[in-house]
Amino acid sequence: MKKNSQLNRKNECGYVFPYVLFIIALIFMLLLHEIENYEINQKIAMTDMEQYRLKTLYRMADDKLDLLESIPDQTDFTFPDGEVKITHHSMIDNTNYYKTEITTNDGSYQIKFIQKELPVKNEQIIYKELDKIK
Repeated sequence: MKKNSQLNRKNECGYVFPYVLFIIALIFMLLLHEIENYEINQKIAMTDMEQYRLKTLYRMADDKLDLLESIPDQTDFTFPDGEVKITHHSMIDNTNYYKTEITTNDGSYQIKFIQKELPVKNEQIIYKELDKIK
């Protein structure tokens, strides 16, 4: 019985090697795919954080713009995450339009527009109502 098992091992001629090679290649390809997927997810997370910083800077500048009593043609705000430059773009009817140039500390850049309606004084409302009554 021992002689038969020894003869079988000598006559295999590499029958198992292609299967083992195929399984190793498959595992290697899966490993490379997961590494590449991890790197892509890291890049996506970084761009998401930059987008979050840009939105936060926009909101903070918009809030500061609301607090100003008189708004000049150009205003610069500096925050811990970056800088915001606001310029008066145009005025149509009762609405002011402002161009905001947002720059983060990492170098990301975005341009947005803010739309602000001018407050109507109480006297103007009363006069408009009186005109409607006549």
